Amino acid sequence: MSKTLLESEFLSNMSHDLRVPLSSIIGISESLIEGVYGILNDKQYEALQNIEESGRHLLALINDIIDVSKIEVGKIELELNSVSIQKVCQSSLRFIRSEAQKKNIKVTPKFNMIPEVLYADERRLKQILAILLNNAVKSTPKGGVIGFDVCKPSENMIQFTVWDTGIGTSQEKMKALLKPSDHSDNKLTQNHDEIWLGLELMQRLVEMHKGNIVAENEVDGSNCFIVSLPWQENPNTVNPEQELKQYDSELLQNDNSKRLDGTLILVAEDNELFIKTIVTYLTINGAKIITARNGYEAISMAIENSPDIILMDIQMPDMGGYDAIQFMRDEPNLSNIPIIVLTGLSMSDDRERCLKAGANEYVNKTDSLRHLVGVINKLLEDKETITAYGKN
Repeated sequence: MSKTLLESEFLSNMSHDLRVPLSSIIGISESLIEGVYGILNDKQYEALQNIEESGRHLLALINDIIDVSKIEVGKIELELNSVSIQKVCQSSLRFIRSEAQKKNIKVTPKFNMIPEVLYADERRLKQILAILLNNAVKSTPKGGVIGFDVCKPSENMIQFTVWDTGIGTSQEKMKALLKPSDHSDNKLTQNHDEIWLGLELMQRLVEMHKGNIVAENEVDGSNCFIVSLPWQENPNTVNPEQELKQYDSELLQNDNSKRLDGTLILVAEDNELFIKTIVTYLTINGAKIITARNGYEAISMAIENSPDIILMDIQMPDMGGYDAIQFMRDEPNLSNIPIIVLTGLSMSDDRERCLKAGANEYVNKTDSLRHLVGVINKLLEDKETITAYGKN
């Protein structure tokens, strides 16, 4: 096996091993906050919010570490398309809204005569802007101000500028922030390792877009980061159906109000804590649950019980998820049952591999349980539509 393949496999396994226990922490916190285990008093509610927030912060750090590592072994490729600049900017601002409000920080966005779209990777562009804005919130004291300016200074360039009224930093130290080799000597970031990591990832992503980032120190002592990206029109024709699918996906993430009353769900998973977490949540939402600990058990229980939907882990003993899914798709009595891969894997090609094996959807274990319920409902609705159409 080549060095690159070994590194890729190591990253995949490390990602899975870190995410699975963390997904249980986040999932249990989410369930408690939603009152699954009973009514909470104000102090309990606040404590659980802090636990969930800390869990998601740790998850963000893990994701950044893994993303930087993926870039180094060439496992991240940009998915370029026409991106709404206003939409991406507003989404990035929503990411920091809560933390900014807690610190009474005023955020002042300014969009100066910008084009409607940019040819870029939407997810990675959001990641770049979110890192910049999040670091600004961390660096700015209570009652401070953060600026977010977007402009098109030249025909072939667009700039995203984030400045803050945080601690003043010398020009030398500002430049050192963007040099990973200098981080160990940088007193500014000795207590903010997550800021270094975020900036390093952001810089890598900016470079992948063939852009650049500059750190400056303003006259009044505030910090300023300027991301410049090349601007061009999308050379490819935008597919309206693709845009509609993306819009539907976003609606799905926000519309998880439907219960699962009477739905029989087979959960194939070998982590006992995660089984307990997800079974409790889905049961409270009205579902009936049966469980399997490996692929062989999943196949046997699916044949015996004909579940409405299957949640399938990938890394299980004896028989893993990929083999189990492929077997089910070759079995006439199981071939039409919707399968959601529920996993801690995070490599760029994991989703593609799962869908190619025969899964209908791919959900990461660290996604919210409400999102999972929404995905389940969407697949069940699609199944009913296909069934009704077939009967006609």
